[in-house]
Amino acid sequence: MQIIIMADGVDAAAGDEVTALEPVALLEVGGRPVIDYALSFASAVGAEHRIVVSGFLYREVARHIAAVDVDAVVVENSDFRKGNLLSLLAGRARLEPGGFLLMSASPIYQPAMASEVVTVASRAREVTAFRDGERTLMTWVPSGRVAAHADAAHHLLETAGEGCHVEQVLVELTRRGEPPAVADISGHGWLEIDEPDQRAKADEVLRRERWWLLENPQ
Repeated sequence: MQIIIMADGVDAAAGDEVTALEPVALLEVGGRPVIDYALSFASAVGAEHRIVVSGFLYREVARHIAAVDVDAVVVENSDFRKGNLLSLLAGRARLEPGGFLLMSASPIYQPAMASEVVTVASRAREVTAFRDGERTLMTWVPSGRVAAHADAAHHLLETAGEGCHVEQVLVELTRRGEPPAVADISGHGWLEIDEPDQRAKADEVLRRERWWLLENPQ
């Protein structure tokens, strides 16, 4: 398996100027940067090829990732403010043959979710959206659907522009009569960190429960 982790943004929801200048990937929750949890999840699903797309303060993010996961490939999207479809395309350029899992560096997932993702991905023949209610948390693109997913993404770029969100690729596939399958993972725990109160809750949970023992994400 291979994975694209989109870690391109800035903490726009922060309540003060200092943290507003912090890349989301390097925000500390539970004593570790957010990207560490994403890399641990990537290793837990067996992703031997790990691609991280960074944007804001790229060099700092890349330096940290090199220190904790020497085999991860870090790609820069200098146009990250325009829309995360560009981050998907930047990551896709470094893919190897085969399917891939697409996820954001946040939320933070419980380790148990990794085995569920692996089980679903091993059986999936269609693009599969992992959802909790209406929220798409990550997307699996099997090898047989990589070309169709790429074509939908490039079509969006040409027709709707650079401001598109990656979830619009799923909408475009549906429009083409190729709707993604849906895997309900609402029974598994995950922590949102978009807002300061969510981050405080996540910090408390992770310090108490230690979802991941993060000496090294590998």
